[in-house]
Amino acid sequence: MIPTGLLSRKVLKYRTFSGCSFVRGDQGAAIIEFALMMAILFPALIFGTVEMGSLAYASIELADSAQAGASYAEASFRQSNGWPGSTYPGDLAVQSAAVAAAPNTTLTTSGVTVGCSCTANGTDLTCNTVTLSSCGSGILYVTVKTQATVSPIIKLPNIGIATSRTMYGQATFELDP
Repeated sequence: MIPTGLLSRKVLKYRTFSGCSFVRGDQGAAIIEFALMMAILFPALIFGTVEMGSLAYASIELADSAQAGASYAEASFRQSNGWPGSTYPGDLAVQSAAVAAAPNTTLTTSGVTVGCSCTANGTDLTCNTVTLSSCGSGILYVTVKTQATVSPIIKLPNIGIATSRTMYGQATFELDP
């Protein structure tokens, strides 16, 4: 049997809340604060991840396009046994090969530079006049550099975020027939 004094104190204790215990207590406040903050932070996290992924993709594509251009120059050098005379495919052909390898960027032929160099004398050479003998005993290289402007997927003007970024790619191949 429960003494009546204890029962009445228990009832009085709960009556002080007036049936609105959620108004005076702080139980559940943390979950509401968490939900409100996640409503703000989660989209920012997702958009930031998407933006960084698109920049990484553009960077990889520019590097791959430079490699495709250098590979094209190296293959034509090998097929013609050292570009004797006028068999160099031309900078425009190498540039076009690089541009074709990057269809999802704004890369144009003006954003692709082609150069040849020799390790024996450390000089830069014009690729259309290069022959195996022009480098002597050194190693002959072709270098293709790509450059394109990449615009962000999510454009947020007037908050200090760059509206576009210039990204680069480079590939160097050894030329040997």
